[in-house]
Amino acid sequence: MKIEDIEKKEEQYRAYIKEHIDNVTKVWKEFAKQTTAMFDDDYVYWTVDQIIEKHDQSKYGDKEFGRYRRYFFPVEDSEKSKELFTLAWNNHQKTNPHHWQYWIMWSVDGSIALEMDWQYIVEMMCDWTAMSLKFNNKVSEWYNDNKGKMLLHKETIKFIEAQLPLFDKVLELLKPVSTDKET
Repeated sequence: MKIEDIEKKEEQYRAYIKEHIDNVTKVWKEFAKQTTAMFDDDYVYWTVDQIIEKHDQSKYGDKEFGRYRRYFFPVEDSEKSKELFTLAWNNHQKTNPHHWQYWIMWSVDGSIALEMDWQYIVEMMCDWTAMSLKFNNKVSEWYNDNKGKMLLHKETIKFIEAQLPLFDKVLELLKPVSTDKET
């Protein structure tokens, strides 16, 4: 493996992270515009804004960057490692409260979901919507397809489901307008 090839793949991965963080920020700004009543208190808006500003910074750290890069942007297929990816993903979930897995109280007697703080639910939903923007699906459809795989507190579910229509609206507002004309 040449160092130039590794550097190229690292740059591609950095670009991917930047695009994702930029999309999360776009979603947040549009969501805030659509829900001004929720953010009539500057402190409430500022709190979420500060959280969004730091979104996914752990992806640049030693425990995630190289492991994710090798998995998603390998120079050679042999570089991919499911075990290293799993370690990176676990670190990401456990250090970022916008992931529902962060809020699980694990126990051999049965795990329970703790109620997520609302600002992290908003960040999580901005994250989901940013991915929906990238992969061209509706966030509400993604949520409905995946909620059975999540362990969420009932109050967290209520908040998510109340906000889903707004995030679908945000997604529609942010989608690029097609310039193709039918003939």
